[in-house]
Amino acid sequence: MGKIDGFLLYDRDLPLPEAVESRLKHYREFQSLPSSELLNHQAARCMDCGIPFCQSACPLGNIIPEFNDAVYKNQWKKAYDIL
Repeated sequence: MGKIDGFLLYDRDLPLPEAVESRLKHYREFQSLPSSELLNHQAARCMDCGIPFCQSACPLGNIIPEFNDAVYKNQWKKAYDIL
């Protein structure tokens, strides 16, 4: 995994949605794209636990820890293939 102590170093951070008043004026996506740095930090938060609940609870059966590791390492093709 990316950083063993990543979950201690980085707080959970989500992109902020656009304000409702502004969203009512258009039909575009209302979530801003996160920066590469934010994606890297959030992927580093994966704890690499023994039985990852994120993986077992995923309705699509995605392999979340391996995906997070690929995102952390900026290996986007590998992350895509994992999904």
